Amino acid sequence: VARNAQGHTAKGNLEVQVMVPPRIRPFEFESAVFAGEPVQITCLVTKGDKPLRISWYFHTTELTSSQTGVYTSSMGDRSNILSIPSAGLPNGGNYTCVAQNAVGMDYYSAYLEVNVPPRWILEPTDKAFAQGGDAKIECKADGFPKPQVTWKKAIGNSPGDYKDIKDLKPGSDDIKVDEGTLSIHNIQKNHEGHYLCEAVNGIGSGLSAVITISVQAPPHFEIKSRNQTSEKGQPAVLECMAKGEKPIGIVWNMNNKRL
Repeated sequence: VARNAQGHTAKGNLEVQVMVPPRIRPFEFESAVFAGEPVQITCLVTKGDKPLRISWYFHTTELTSSQTGVYTSSMGDRSNILSIPSAGLPNGGNYTCVAQNAVGMDYYSAYLEVNVPPRWILEPTDKAFAQGGDAKIECKADGFPKPQVTWKKAIGNSPGDYKDIKDLKPGSDDIKVDEGTLSIHNIQKNHEGHYLCEAVNGIGSGLSAVITISVQAPPHFEIKSRNQTSEKGQPAVLECMAKGEKPIGIVWNMNNKRL
Protein backbone atom coordinates (compact mmCIF):
# COMPACT_ATOMS: atom_id res chain seq x y z
CA VAL A 1 0.00 0.00 0.00
CA ALA A 2 1.34 3.49 -0.92
CA ARG A 3 -0.03 6.83 0.52
CA ASN A 4 0.85 10.43 -0.39
CA ALA A 5 0.47 13.80 1.43
CA GLN A 6 -3.00 14.39 0.03
CA GLY A 7 -4.17 11.13 1.50
CA HIS A 8 -4.43 9.23 -1.73
CA THR A 9 -3.52 5.57 -1.55
CA ALA A 10 -2.68 2.88 -4.03
CA LYS A 11 -2.07 -0.78 -3.61
CA GLY A 12 -0.78 -3.69 -5.66
CA ASN A 13 0.04 -7.37 -5.32
CA LEU A 14 3.53 -8.85 -5.61
CA GLU A 15 4.12 -12.56 -5.93
CA VAL A 16 7.37 -13.87 -4.40
CA GLN A 17 8.50 -17.28 -5.60
CA VAL A 18 11.05 -19.15 -3.46
CA MET A 19 12.89 -21.79 -5.50
CA VAL A 20 14.11 -24.96 -3.81
CA PRO A 21 17.56 -26.40 -4.59
CA PRO A 22 17.79 -30.11 -5.48
CA ARG A 23 18.18 -32.89 -2.93
CA ILE A 24 19.32 -36.43 -3.88
CA ARG A 25 18.15 -39.51 -2.04
CA PRO A 26 21.22 -41.52 -0.82
CA PHE A 27 21.99 -44.71 -2.75
CA GLU A 28 24.59 -47.48 -2.73
CA PHE A 29 25.76 -50.41 -4.82
CA GLU A 30 25.49 -54.02 -3.71
CA SER A 31 28.37 -55.00 -1.45
CA ALA A 32 29.58 -57.85 -3.68
CA VAL A 33 29.44 -57.57 -7.46
CA PHE A 34 31.24 -60.22 -9.49
CA ALA A 35 32.73 -59.83 -12.94
CA GLY A 36 30.15 -60.41 -15.67
CA GLU A 37 27.15 -59.53 -13.49
CA PRO A 38 24.80 -56.66 -14.42
CA VAL A 39 24.72 -53.53 -12.25
CA GLN A 40 21.95 -50.95 -12.01
CA ILE A 41 21.39 -48.05 -9.65
CA THR A 42 18.98 -45.09 -9.60
CA CYS A 43 19.67 -41.49 -8.70
CA LEU A 44 16.40 -39.93 -7.46
CA VAL A 45 16.00 -36.20 -6.79
CA THR A 46 13.38 -35.96 -4.03
CA LYS A 47 13.33 -32.15 -3.74
CA GLY A 48 14.08 -29.21 -6.00
CA ASP A 49 12.31 -27.07 -8.53
CA LYS A 50 12.34 -27.90 -12.20
CA PRO A 51 13.97 -27.86 -14.63
CA LEU A 52 16.55 -30.28 -13.23
CA ARG A 53 19.73 -31.51 -14.86
CA ILE A 54 20.87 -34.91 -13.59
CA SER A 55 24.24 -36.32 -14.64
CA TRP A 56 26.63 -39.12 -13.65
CA TYR A 57 30.39 -38.96 -13.13
CA PHE A 58 32.93 -41.79 -12.92
CA HIS A 59 35.67 -40.44 -10.68
CA THR A 60 35.95 -36.94 -12.23
CA THR A 61 34.78 -37.73 -15.78
CA GLU A 62 31.19 -37.14 -16.83
CA LEU A 63 29.58 -40.21 -18.36
CA THR A 64 27.77 -40.04 -21.66
CA SER A 65 24.74 -42.15 -22.55
CA SER A 66 27.02 -45.01 -23.60
CA GLN A 67 30.66 -44.99 -22.59
CA THR A 68 32.96 -47.96 -21.91
CA GLY A 69 29.99 -50.26 -21.38
CA VAL A 70 28.23 -47.90 -18.94
CA TYR A 71 24.77 -46.54 -19.80
CA THR A 72 22.77 -43.64 -18.34
CA SER A 73 19.10 -42.95 -19.04
CA SER A 74 16.55 -40.45 -17.73
CA MET A 75 13.40 -41.77 -16.07
CA GLY A 76 11.04 -38.82 -15.90
CA ASP A 77 12.08 -35.40 -14.63
CA ARG A 78 13.56 -36.48 -11.31
CA SER A 79 15.57 -39.65 -11.78
CA ASN A 80 18.40 -41.07 -13.85
CA ILE A 81 19.46 -44.71 -14.04
CA LEU A 82 23.06 -45.90 -14.31
CA SER A 83 23.42 -49.41 -15.72
CA ILE A 84 26.33 -51.71 -16.57
CA PRO A 85 25.24 -54.84 -18.49
CA SER A 86 28.42 -56.77 -17.66
CA ALA A 87 30.65 -55.39 -14.91
CA GLY A 88 34.41 -55.78 -15.27
CA LEU A 89 37.58 -54.71 -13.52
CA PRO A 90 37.74 -51.28 -15.28
CA ASN A 91 34.22 -50.47 -13.99
CA GLY A 92 35.23 -50.55 -10.34
CA GLY A 93 35.47 -47.12 -8.74
CA ASN A 94 33.59 -44.06 -7.51
CA TYR A 95 30.32 -43.00 -9.18
CA THR A 96 28.73 -39.61 -8.44
CA CYS A 97 25.26 -38.36 -9.30
CA VAL A 98 24.98 -34.57 -9.68
CA ALA A 99 21.64 -32.72 -9.73
CA GLN A 100 21.41 -29.03 -10.67
CA ASN A 101 18.73 -26.38 -11.08
CA ALA A 102 18.68 -22.58 -11.28
CA VAL A 103 19.38 -22.03 -7.57
CA GLY A 104 21.71 -24.80 -6.51
CA MET A 105 23.08 -28.31 -6.82
CA ASP A 106 23.47 -31.52 -4.86
CA TYR A 107 25.60 -34.61 -5.36
CA TYR A 108 25.95 -38.08 -3.90
CA SER A 109 28.66 -40.70 -4.46
CA ALA A 110 28.87 -44.48 -4.12
CA TYR A 111 31.77 -46.87 -4.67
CA LEU A 112 31.37 -49.90 -6.93
CA GLU A 113 33.62 -52.83 -6.09
CA VAL A 114 33.86 -55.48 -8.81
CA ASN A 115 35.33 -58.79 -7.70
CA VAL A 116 37.33 -60.29 -10.57
CA PRO A 117 39.03 -63.71 -10.48
CA PRO A 118 42.73 -63.80 -11.42
CA ARG A 119 43.63 -63.67 -15.10
CA TRP A 120 47.03 -63.96 -16.71
CA ILE A 121 49.03 -60.89 -17.62
CA LEU A 122 52.16 -62.98 -18.18
CA GLU A 123 51.88 -66.76 -17.89
CA PRO A 124 55.24 -68.49 -17.29
CA THR A 125 56.60 -71.06 -19.74
CA ASP A 126 59.43 -73.63 -19.78
CA LYS A 127 62.88 -72.07 -19.61
CA ALA A 128 66.49 -73.17 -20.13
CA PHE A 129 69.45 -71.31 -18.63
CA ALA A 130 73.21 -71.55 -18.83
CA GLN A 131 74.80 -72.87 -15.66
CA GLY A 132 76.25 -70.15 -13.46
CA GLY A 133 74.07 -67.38 -14.85
CA ASP A 134 71.20 -65.48 -13.25
CA ALA A 135 67.69 -66.68 -14.09
CA LYS A 136 64.43 -64.72 -13.97
CA ILE A 137 60.96 -66.10 -14.71
CA GLU A 138 57.94 -63.78 -14.58
CA CYS A 139 54.49 -64.83 -13.43
CA LYS A 140 51.98 -61.98 -13.37
CA ALA A 141 48.20 -61.84 -12.99
CA ASP A 142 45.61 -59.18 -12.29
CA GLY A 143 42.15 -59.23 -10.74
CA PHE A 144 40.35 -57.76 -7.73
CA PRO A 145 41.32 -58.06 -4.98
CA LYS A 146 44.93 -58.08 -6.22
CA PRO A 147 46.01 -61.73 -6.59
CA GLN A 148 48.74 -63.16 -4.39
CA VAL A 149 51.37 -64.86 -6.55
CA THR A 150 53.48 -67.69 -5.10
CA TRP A 151 56.13 -70.04 -6.50
CA LYS A 152 56.66 -73.66 -5.46
CA LYS A 153 59.09 -76.36 -6.55
CA ALA A 154 58.26 -80.01 -7.08
CA ILE A 155 59.73 -82.47 -4.61
CA GLY A 156 61.45 -85.03 -6.81
CA ASN A 157 61.77 -85.30 -10.56
CA SER A 158 58.10 -85.19 -11.55
CA PRO A 159 55.18 -82.82 -10.88
CA GLY A 160 53.04 -83.71 -7.91
CA ASP A 161 54.04 -82.61 -4.47
CA TYR A 162 55.32 -79.06 -4.22
CA LYS A 163 57.11 -77.07 -1.57
CA ASP A 164 57.03 -73.29 -1.25
CA ILE A 165 60.20 -71.62 -2.52
CA LYS A 166 60.80 -69.82 0.77
CA ASP A 167 60.78 -73.17 2.59
CA LEU A 168 63.33 -74.91 0.35
CA LYS A 169 66.51 -73.58 1.92
CA PRO A 170 66.01 -71.46 5.02
CA GLY A 171 68.53 -68.65 5.05
CA SER A 172 69.54 -69.14 1.42
CA ASP A 173 69.46 -66.09 -0.81
CA ASP A 174 70.06 -67.75 -4.19
CA ILE A 175 66.29 -68.06 -4.87
CA LYS A 176 63.93 -65.13 -4.37
CA VAL A 177 60.38 -64.20 -5.34
CA ASP A 178 59.47 -60.53 -5.80
CA GLU A 179 56.15 -59.32 -7.25
CA GLY A 180 55.64 -62.66 -9.00
CA THR A 181 59.14 -62.85 -10.50
CA LEU A 182 61.21 -65.90 -9.58
CA SER A 183 64.93 -65.07 -9.48
CA ILE A 184 67.73 -67.62 -9.15
CA HIS A 185 71.26 -66.33 -8.66
CA ASN A 186 74.14 -68.46 -9.98
CA ILE A 187 71.80 -71.17 -11.24
CA GLN A 188 73.10 -74.73 -10.94
CA LYS A 189 72.00 -78.25 -11.83
CA ASN A 190 70.32 -78.66 -8.44
CA HIS A 191 67.90 -75.88 -9.42
CA GLU A 192 66.51 -77.95 -12.30
CA GLY A 193 63.00 -79.31 -11.97
CA HIS A 194 59.30 -78.53 -12.13
CA TYR A 195 58.04 -75.26 -10.70
CA LEU A 196 54.46 -74.22 -9.94
CA CYS A 197 53.23 -70.62 -10.06
CA GLU A 198 49.86 -69.91 -8.42
CA ALA A 199 47.78 -66.71 -8.42
CA VAL A 200 44.81 -66.55 -6.03
CA ASN A 201 42.62 -63.77 -4.64
CA GLY A 202 39.73 -65.67 -3.09
CA ILE A 203 37.52 -65.17 -6.16
CA GLY A 204 37.06 -68.28 -8.27
CA SER A 205 39.51 -71.17 -8.33
CA GLY A 206 42.62 -69.12 -9.10
CA LEU A 207 45.30 -69.75 -11.70
CA SER A 208 48.21 -72.18 -11.80
CA ALA A 209 50.97 -72.96 -14.27
CA VAL A 210 53.62 -75.69 -14.11
CA ILE A 211 56.90 -75.09 -15.93
CA THR A 212 60.18 -76.96 -16.29
CA ILE A 213 63.47 -75.21 -15.64
CA SER A 214 66.53 -76.84 -17.17
CA VAL A 215 70.16 -75.88 -16.67
CA GLN A 216 72.62 -76.33 -19.51
CA ALA A 217 76.16 -76.97 -18.33
CA PRO A 218 79.02 -75.85 -20.61
CA PRO A 219 81.47 -78.58 -21.70
CA HIS A 220 84.33 -79.21 -19.32
CA PHE A 221 87.08 -81.77 -18.72
CA GLU A 222 87.35 -83.45 -15.36
CA ILE A 223 90.96 -84.32 -16.27
CA LYS A 224 92.44 -81.33 -18.08
CA SER A 225 95.94 -82.67 -18.73
CA ARG A 226 97.66 -86.04 -18.61
CA ASN A 227 100.94 -87.52 -19.77
CA GLN A 228 100.78 -90.79 -21.64
CA THR A 229 103.67 -92.90 -22.91
CA SER A 230 103.76 -95.53 -25.59
CA GLU A 231 106.43 -97.69 -27.19
CA LYS A 232 108.02 -96.50 -30.37
CA GLY A 233 106.45 -98.09 -33.40
CA GLN A 234 103.41 -99.26 -31.45
CA PRO A 235 99.92 -97.83 -31.85
CA ALA A 236 98.89 -95.23 -29.27
CA VAL A 237 95.35 -94.48 -28.17
CA LEU A 238 94.56 -91.13 -26.59
CA GLU A 239 91.20 -90.70 -24.91
CA CYS A 240 89.43 -87.34 -24.52
CA MET A 241 86.32 -87.30 -22.30
CA ALA A 242 84.22 -84.16 -21.83
CA LYS A 243 81.11 -83.58 -19.74
CA GLY A 244 78.27 -81.13 -20.33
CA GLU A 245 75.07 -80.78 -22.32
CA LYS A 246 75.01 -82.95 -25.43
CA PRO A 247 75.79 -82.86 -28.26
CA ILE A 248 79.44 -82.01 -27.55
CA GLY A 249 81.89 -81.43 -30.37
CA ILE A 250 85.48 -82.55 -29.67
CA VAL A 251 88.48 -81.57 -31.79
CA TRP A 252 92.17 -82.48 -31.46
CA ASN A 253 95.11 -80.10 -31.82
CA MET A 254 98.78 -80.98 -32.14
CA ASN A 255 101.29 -78.18 -31.57
CA ASN A 256 98.44 -75.65 -31.88
CA LYS A 257 97.33 -77.12 -35.20
CA ARG A 258 93.99 -78.84 -35.62
CA LEU A 259 94.23 -82.46 -36.69
